[in-house]
This record gives sequence, structure tokens and C-alpha cells, in this order.
Amino acid sequence: MLAPDWAWGHYARALVVREREPEDAARELQSCITADPTAKEAYDLLIELQEKRLHRIDDALGTATQLASQKDIRPTLRMSQMWRLELVKSDYSEESKNTPNDELKQLTSRTQEVNMPEAICAGYLYLLKDAANAKLVQEKIESLDPGWTPERGWIYTRINTNRSGVPRYVVLVNRQIALNQKVTEVTGVIDIGPAEKIERLEQLLLHDPNRELRRVIFQKIFDIAIKSNDPQTALKYGLLLNRIDADDSALLADLARVLADRPVLLDQAAYFAQRAKRLTDKFRPAKRPLNTPQSLFDEVFPVATQRVQYSRNRAKALDTIGWVFVQSGRPKQGEPFLRGALRIEKTEERLHHLGQALQRLNRVAEAMEVNLEAQNFLAASIRTKFISEKIDDLQTQSLEGQAINLVEFKGKVILVTFWASWCVPCRQEIPELKLLFEKFKEQGLKIIAVSIDEDIDKARTFVVDNKLPFLVADDRSLAKQFIEQGIPLTLFIDKMGALRYRKLGYDAADARDATGVPNTWSVALI
Repeated sequence: MLAPDWAWGHYARALVVREREPEDAARELQSCITADPTAKEAYDLLIELQEKRLHRIDDALGTATQLASQKDIRPTLRMSQMWRLELVKSDYSEESKNTPNDELKQLTSRTQEVNMPEAICAGYLYLLKDAANAKLVQEKIESLDPGWTPERGWIYTRINTNRSGVPRYVVLVNRQIALNQKVTEVTGVIDIGPAEKIERLEQLLLHDPNRELRRVIFQKIFDIAIKSNDPQTALKYGLLLNRIDADDSALLADLARVLADRPVLLDQAAYFAQRAKRLTDKFRPAKRPLNTPQSLFDEVFPVATQRVQYSRNRAKALDTIGWVFVQSGRPKQGEPFLRGALRIEKTEERLHHLGQALQRLNRVAEAMEVNLEAQNFLAASIRTKFISEKIDDLQTQSLEGQAINLVEFKGKVILVTFWASWCVPCRQEIPELKLLFEKFKEQGLKIIAVSIDEDIDKARTFVVDNKLPFLVADDRSLAKQFIEQGIPLTLFIDKMGALRYRKLGYDAADARDATGVPNTWSVALI
């Protein structure tokens, strides 16, 4: 039994009864606050009950005002509820925003310590949506504390994996969060080339990232170098990553692959390919990174998952060393490795590598057979993902005011993508959609890009800046009919108006998928 005169005993009792007896829970929470006026969690739960369950907005505002008066609680934790509920009470009308706006201005003018302006800045940004005044408050904070950042006190965590699939726990705080955001912004820019992206990321390395963020930046640069076929940059950052993680066999395989395309770098390619092969000659349990809790590692990467990932890494290593032999003029030595990789996991690229080896061995008939299989492999793999769902008539309006009606496009294949200008994967996908449209528009492809931007002007600016050649609409109500998990969401609709293919998210492989789908129209989409 909980002692009635213990503050947190009242809080515990409230947790037990809040679902079936919200009134009793509210009384327990008020008792908790009376006994301990700094009990922040009790205030928050009481406000939630009063506002959402008991529908007493004045009581909720009174509790929030009491919370705001507790000087022992940081302003960023105690002020926002009061300002928010003032807006809720007045139904967020434009007129009602004047009161908290005036209050924030008065607080800003008379405060000379940093904590209160932090709360004021958050109020402008997240409640009043007033970026201009938020910026003015930030400038005052910086004058009071030159070392201040908006992310001070924040903790950002995520699970990052190396190229072999081994997870590690990444924790960023304060300025490291802001720096990580800049990394995301650079990698998400779509109107600059790989060389400029790499240069901007290298500049961020000069801003003292911690060990984990430095590793993330190394990975980003290495990824760009691999995708853009830049062997010198890949070699530089591949070696840096290898020093951090010597057991990443997939890293070594990817590095060997890009080096193998340059005759003068074949010796180095062979060295890294051999190392990748040796690392995968037998299954070894993955080493847990020191900064990753054992319980998290076991949950995210259990032994069964490790074995699956090992097979993929082994296939990549075998294909890589086989391809290095082919590029070195020794296709006979490479053939067994290439076939070993295909036995583990068949891909279009691996079939292509084997076809090249057979061609160079003058086994022309076998080479033609394998090359034909490679040509058909991508379309065949995509066809297995096809669905056939009835789709209600889709109607919307383009940014220029043109009516868009799915019925009018009957007889054509339609790609509908849901996106937003602030969405990094969406921005990365747009250049691929432009290429796709140019390649297949003469065959009847229609693309409708539906923005879910809250600020329509941002969508318009993005469309103009990136010269989007297809139809663009702004329709959040339409998006709600289809979006369940996130964006970008891509839908392929066949000539009869049926939904045949659905793709959530974007990565580099999507460009091949998207190109491959139209190639199969005559087989599967008609």
C-alpha cells in the first residue's frame, strides 16, 4: 500500500487509476503537486487528464500556470504548456496569438539569463510558427552566451550500421546534433554533383565532429565516391573506415570493386578483395562495438540475422574477387568465384560478371545465355513484387490549376509519387524521376508528383528551381488516402487503372527498379 503522505505515492496511484477513474487520478495528482511543487511529471499528467479526458480547459490552463511559476524547473520545461493552452482555449485564432506574442516579447526584453530565452525561442518556433522573432531571440541568447546552440541539452540517438550490416549505437549531443543536421542537408541536396558534395562534407570534418559523427561523415563520403565511381576518394575514405572497423568485409569488397575498374589500381583491388574473402571464409559472430549496449546488440543483430548477413557478405566477397580476376585478364581463375557468389545469391550484376568472364574465355554460347538471363533478371524480380488492387478514381489539381483525373489517363501507365520539399529521400528521388520521365514519356508514361508540403510556396519554389517536367499537385487530403508509413511513396498504375506496384522510401537501387518497371509493361502491366 502506498503511503498517502508521500508525494510520488499519489503519482503512482494516479497512474494505476487514470484510465477508469480520471477524476480520482486528478485528485491524486493534485495531492502530489501539493506535496512536491516541482513534480513536473505530475503537472504534465494532470494537464493531460484535465484537457483530454475531463475536458476542463480552464482547469488545465490553471495547472499549466502553476507549473510555469515554479522557478526550480527549467523554463523550457515549464512555460510551453501555459502558452499552448492559451492558444487552445481561443481555438488558435490569429487574434489569440497576440497575447502570447506580447508576453514573449516582454519576457525577452527583461530577461538577462539564457534559460528563459530558450523557452521563448521554442514558443515562437513551435507554437506561433514565427521564425523571424525566434531568430531575434536566438541572437539575444548568443549575446548572453556565445557558446549557446539551439540543440544544447538535446540528445540524439540512432542505430547506424557498417557496410557489412553490423549495428552500432550513435549518440550525439549539443553541437554534434547541429553538425549532423548539416551532414543530412548536404547529402540531401539534389542540384550539386558528387564532387561538390564530397567537398562540403570534407569541410564539415573541420568543425570538430566527435568520433562517431566523424565515422558517419567518412561513410557518407565513401558512399558518394562508390556511387560516382571515384576510386581515389573511395580509397582515401575506405582506408580511414577500415582503420576504425577492420572486420567490415563488405567495405573492402566495395572498395576493391571500384578500384578494379582502373587498370593501374588492379593490384590494390586484388589486395582488398583477398582480405574480404579471408574475412568471410567462415562464419564468425560479429564483434559488438564498445559503445553499443549488449542488450541492444542482441536484439537488433541476433545470431540468426548475423548468419543471413554473413551469406550476403560472402557472396559479395566471392563476386568481387572473381571480378578482379576477370579485370586482371585471368577469367579462368575468376569463374569459380563468380559461380560461387551466384549459388549464394543471384543478382543481375553477378550474372553480368559471369557473362563477361565466359565471353573472355571465348565460350560464346554460354556467355550469350548468361547475358540473356542477366537482362531478364531485373524485370523478373520486379514482377514478383507486382500486385493487383482496385484503385478509386484519383482526382486532384496541379499547382497551375489544371484538373487531374485518373480516368482521363486510361490507356497510359501512371506513376504517382507523394513527396515534400523538406523530405531528403524525396529530394534524392526527384532526379531519377526526371530521367525516368524523359526516357519513357514517348511510350505514354505519366508522372503525378503530389506534394504534402504545408507551405505551398515551398513546393512551388522547389518545382521551379528543379525544372520538374511532369505534373505536380499539392493535395494533403489525397495523400491521407494512401500514405500509411511515410514518404516518398511511389505507386505504379497500369493502363487499366489498377494499382500494380507500391514502393515506400528511396535508395540508390530504386533507380533500377523504377527503370525496370516500365520495361516490363508489355509483359505484366497491360
